[in-house]
Amino acid sequence: MSAKTIQELTGYLRMLAPKFFSERMRGASVSEIDRLELAAGTPLSEEHREFLRLMGATPIQALNPFLNDRDFCVETLLEAYAQRVDANEPLPPRIVYFSSSDILGETIFLRNGNEPGDDSEIGDLRYVSDDYTAPEFVPDFYSRFAGFLQSFAFGFRMDQFEHQVAFRSPWDDERERWEGDPTTCGRVLASLALQPTFSIAGKKWCLDRGDVVASYYHDGSGRLAGDDMTELQKIADVLDDHLRLTFSLVGGRDRMRAPRA
Repeated sequence: MSAKTIQELTGYLRMLAPKFFSERMRGASVSEIDRLELAAGTPLSEEHREFLRLMGATPIQALNPFLNDRDFCVETLLEAYAQRVDANEPLPPRIVYFSSSDILGETIFLRNGNEPGDDSEIGDLRYVSDDYTAPEFVPDFYSRFAGFLQSFAFGFRMDQFEHQVAFRSPWDDERERWEGDPTTCGRVLASLALQPTFSIAGKKWCLDRGDVVASYYHDGSGRLAGDDMTELQKIADVLDDHLRLTFSLVGGRDRMRAPRA
């Protein structure tokens, strides 16, 4: 992932809701990012610096439902580093903060490569030894910073629509796994004119047709979204002709509505 990729992702978001993101997205200055890098004690990746340049002064919750409730504001991260110093708990080499959210009670880290131009991994720090020393970095489901951001960006896209339908493949009790067929799922959706938008780490695929969008995972589960429930039902029926799926309507309490302007 490069600074250009971050710019392209930001362009995608601005295309989805130009007024919303232009009014709410706030970038950090070069001097603020340099202060953060100094506090981190290690060079930030080029992609992380570009993200901060475009969004690093955005107040928490201002961009919901994109990166819901994650606090990646430079000032918040500076406080997190200061608390580490006070507690004498330095981060492992090449590990830096991405987000520190009191609302979620969640902290997210990036593991940088050997060079600033290398891709960053996103994940958490966990103690895996019995003596609770030397926490280890555990990558997120999407692993790469790029995939993490792309997944949330497409989540914003799905939340722009009136209706969402979730689907899941059957569970195999004997093998203890989902009997999903992501290859067939992708082929069927493509036959219905849904075009690829993001392919994320071989684990999640996102497609868009304009009036309908879909995402599905490597286990064969996924979601459809659109304004016309009749059209969603037609697509669900075609999917079910090829795959044995269980469908359920995603209620309004389980998602946020994203603006379109």
